Amino acid sequence: ASEYALVGGAQTTCFSNSLSCETESASASTSVSALVVPTGLLSLWKFDATSYTAGSPGEVLDTQGISSGTTSGTVQSVPGKMGKAAQTDATSDKITVTSTSAYTSLSQGSFSFTGWFFSGTDKDAIVIALHACTTSTGFIFQSKSGCYFGGVNAIGDAAISPNHNNNVWHHFACVKDGTSYREYIDGALYETETGPSTFTTPAEP
Repeated sequence: ASEYALVGGAQTTCFSNSLSCETESASASTSVSALVVPTGLLSLWKFDATSYTAGSPGEVLDTQGISSGTTSGTVQSVPGKMGKAAQTDATSDKITVTSTSAYTSLSQGSFSFTGWFFSGTDKDAIVIALHACTTSTGFIFQSKSGCYFGGVNAIGDAAISPNHNNNVWHHFACVKDGTSYREYIDGALYETETGPSTFTTPAEP
């Protein structure tokens, strides 16, 4: 079976220094024209380019102007949930943005991140991450494990997260509200977990 992962559509990836991204989880089926940029939005990547050239700086536009991304591997532009999407091989292809203090400081307060993804791989595909793999820092969303904040999985146990590698578009939202961590899938609250009020975020892409 072929292996691939897609990320795409309006609200594809949203970093917010408030809980405003959480409200977008209820808009999973809303048309692009109806979506409103939430208050406190830090970055928004729509992946609406017609093509990608590996190593071309900044071609994955951040509409908020903080950190546009660069592709590596054979990332392709394909039809998305709404508009276009970026397709990767779920192995070596990736899109990298430069970490900034705006991102690394998120873990010191309440914040959320959200997006669309479509996965046809049996791997635990990384959809978005600011995370050091060797330590329990940063935050990440994966297609099987779901949301992580620091070393805490938002559903308490990565083994019981729903597996969304089923060739269907899904919307996710990961929310840190003080010591409450929440995971939403397709607009519905999946689970909550309690964790530290602050944690370390690595200063790396």
